[in-house]
Amino acid sequence: AKDGKRYSYTLLGLAIYYTIEGQYDELSSVLDSVKMFWDILDIRHKDSYYQFRLAEFKETGRTQMLEAGIEEYISEFPEDTVNWMSVAEYYLALREPRKALEALDKYKNKNTDYRREPAYYIHESNAYDSLGITDSALSAYKNYQELMDSINTVILDQDTKFLHERYEKDRLVTKAKHERATIALSSIIVMLA
Repeated sequence: AKDGKRYSYTLLGLAIYYTIEGQYDELSSVLDSVKMFWDILDIRHKDSYYQFRLAEFKETGRTQMLEAGIEEYISEFPEDTVNWMSVAEYYLALREPRKALEALDKYKNKNTDYRREPAYYIHESNAYDSLGITDSALSAYKNYQELMDSINTVILDQDTKFLHERYEKDRLVTKAKHERATIALSSIIVMLA
């Protein structure tokens, strides 16, 4: 229908599937097709393209392409729109912990709620560990663990609440069935009497 924008958005949706399934040859082909519509993509979808492409390079072990891709990605966007968390992850994959820490610092400066991000702390811990700064690595890992524990506690509380509500509903349904059965039996006994 010559609607290149929607077509490219659909291709990016397909890229999600191929990424999850680990089908990187198909992912590469889809991303090549998306690149043909580059001029009509908005900044959010261009960012998605780069995230998929960089993930493809990382997962397939193409470190030179990953390094070039990161530099291209950073130069393509204004600094305040770059996904610095992802950049830190990719620098860690390239075994460049100092650059990863720089990216995390930029992420922290841009995002005031970084303290709620488990990924921030695990990347920070891995970067410090790679540099041999064990005290900072341990501190960041402890922050990560505490955050994950609090997230898991919330999830468990929600699950418990859901199970309690489900149990209560099942109990009320069973009680209603018993009451109806009792009424029906009583009615039959009265009629027989």
